[in-house]
Amino acid sequence: MNFQRQFACVGTFQTDRVLRRLDEQFSFDWAKEADSIIKSHIANEYFSRLTEFQKLGKSLRLAILKPEHYLSMLYIFALKGKNEQINFFNDKPIAGALTMTSILLINPNKI
Repeated sequence: MNFQRQFACVGTFQTDRVLRRLDEQFSFDWAKEADSIIKSHIANEYFSRLTEFQKLGKSLRLAILKPEHYLSMLYIFALKGKNEQINFFNDKPIAGALTMTSILLINPNKI
């Protein structure tokens, strides 16, 4: 089987000032909004807009306290081929504002 996959993992909502119990699966409203904005921009391939996350609203400014946890996600999009599909996984929030959203790029022509 000949296939090519690219993988990225990023912790965008590492906001220790608002963390609660780590075994609780729930999300603050601002964290849900930030997650939705990020995923929407990725799905629509608005990658350049994601580099200026400070301009995307208050929810992203709350969610991204340390850009190095967020910006590393953008690296994978420089590798994205024209035919590759974007797949999200491991994106359920815990403790109100902690996610480790992962992205898998799959080229269906190489599976």
